Amino acid sequence: LELRHRPKAKTTFAGAVGLSLVIGFLFNWLLVDQSLGRFDLTEGKIYTVSPASASILSELKQPVQVNVYITPKDKMPTGLKTLEQDIVDKLDELRVASGGKLKYKTVHLEAANVMGKAPELDTPDDPTKEVPGEEKDEKKAIEERMLDKGVQPFPVQAIEEDTVTSKLVYSSLGVQYGAQKEEIIPAVAPQTLPDLEYRLVSTINKLTRDKKPVVALVAPEDALNIPPELRQLYAQMGQPVPQSQDPYDKLVAYLEHERYEVRRVQLTQNSPLPEEYDALVIINPRSLNERQRWEINRVLHSGKPVVLAVQNYEWDYRITPQGTLSAVRRDENPGVNELLELYGVAVSKDVLMDANNFPLNVQMGNDLFAQLFPQPVPLPTHIMLDEPSMNTETSITNRLSKILYLWGTALELKPDELKKHGLTATELMWSSDKAWTVPASAPVEGAYFEAPQSGTKAYPVMAMITGQFPDVYKDKPRPAWEQPRQQPGMPPMPPQPETDEVKPVTPAPGKLILVGGAEMFRRNFLEVGSNLDLILNSIDSVSLDERLVAVRGAKMTERGIPKPSDGVRALWKFVNYALGSLIIAAVGITVAVVRRR
Repeated sequence: LELRHRPKAKTTFAGAVGLSLVIGFLFNWLLVDQSLGRFDLTEGKIYTVSPASASILSELKQPVQVNVYITPKDKMPTGLKTLEQDIVDKLDELRVASGGKLKYKTVHLEAANVMGKAPELDTPDDPTKEVPGEEKDEKKAIEERMLDKGVQPFPVQAIEEDTVTSKLVYSSLGVQYGAQKEEIIPAVAPQTLPDLEYRLVSTINKLTRDKKPVVALVAPEDALNIPPELRQLYAQMGQPVPQSQDPYDKLVAYLEHERYEVRRVQLTQNSPLPEEYDALVIINPRSLNERQRWEINRVLHSGKPVVLAVQNYEWDYRITPQGTLSAVRRDENPGVNELLELYGVAVSKDVLMDANNFPLNVQMGNDLFAQLFPQPVPLPTHIMLDEPSMNTETSITNRLSKILYLWGTALELKPDELKKHGLTATELMWSSDKAWTVPASAPVEGAYFEAPQSGTKAYPVMAMITGQFPDVYKDKPRPAWEQPRQQPGMPPMPPQPETDEVKPVTPAPGKLILVGGAEMFRRNFLEVGSNLDLILNSIDSVSLDERLVAVRGAKMTERGIPKPSDGVRALWKFVNYALGSLIIAAVGITVAVVRRR
């Protein structure tokens, strides 16, 4: 009716529609690079880009190109069909957080092209083109060229009708910063998606560094007891008999993967500290002498950060002829308290025990049955540190799931002595409030592992000491190096005098991260719980940008339930087994009484 009675109504209506469309398109154009917000209701906001990641990406001096090398959606198994969308969603959030400095592109690859005959492609404008310095071969398939760069397919399980098969798929990220060589992040799978933000941001941070940070690592090797028949086999094969094994080779591999330059030293005259390094990491020191303590004191006094993990005791478990468990304690004698006590801190010599523990599977014998079926040994020296035992105010221990604190001891912090030297101690981890200690002189027999009736409390097990460390050897001469031990049957070795002069150091505030246990960083336990994250966080926080530690914590964590007390366990058994039946019985009796009335 309006169009009939108003002669210009059609023109006005058409103009209004056109103007509304223009306004709509312009509004959409204005919001194309803006985040309209998301609701992340998870604890810790694990699905939101962390402020640390946004800060690192916003400081990029050059744009970052991320290439997503992935199998097409229609060629993916059912469980991985949303993988590309999940990766792109995370990259899109990081792109917005970076202010457009991070760009990404998807490149579809198929494993069949590298297993069979592949078509010849010429894609000079593709992001997979050769970087400067590489030989160009345009006759290669794109998948073959990616294989040369390190982009490899990996097998996954695929369910097709009523069979389960293995299928090769691509899912990798290539990160290129400026003119540097593309860095490959392999095997991005659904189970690794929670770590994608850290893996990507840490890779970008590595590429932006001018040089690799240097870590001076002091960690002992274990002597090998090679049986005579195995020694004879080595001799027949013409190979040298190994004399030791490195229990910290996995830790070195992880540090090198994090783009650290690791230099193993022994703090001896023949293996001193390097000229330049960013942090000193000492794990499980044994029988440190006066000269080695003098070297560590100079490192702390000069402001170099130190990570020190001390192991006072180790345990051997054996089965007696009577079939009972025998535990033998072995002293490690680290020799660090002679120095630490001068600062106001020490590693307790008492054995630490905690009701919050776990059973350790131990091989009780050398036969095949013992190897296949290890026995669980539940002892209070197998301490489990969970979320309530960690300081959530520091990036080092924030959002760690659980720590296997095996055979560790407590720390002794003396506030008055620390304050006297101008040092500040921050507790990073502690035991549960059901922990107790046993004197080191107590014999391992009888009720050695039984908890006391009272007197349990929480003990600090990890601390960070900051401030200007004093030079406790200031008025003392430099200790001499201990001379090598005399080998049987060899002529006496002449003493090796020192010819270098003592170089003065410039005092500077330093940082010491002290842990009362080192067994958790050995090869067998490094990947248990959050042990690996703990040592990487500690080293990152003292040698790199501490924001990376916060990014590593922005992921899902395994939040275990602390071991409940006997009373709590009895309460929940009553709730599960009896309370429901009692409620039903009470309702039935009440209804029967009401009906009778």
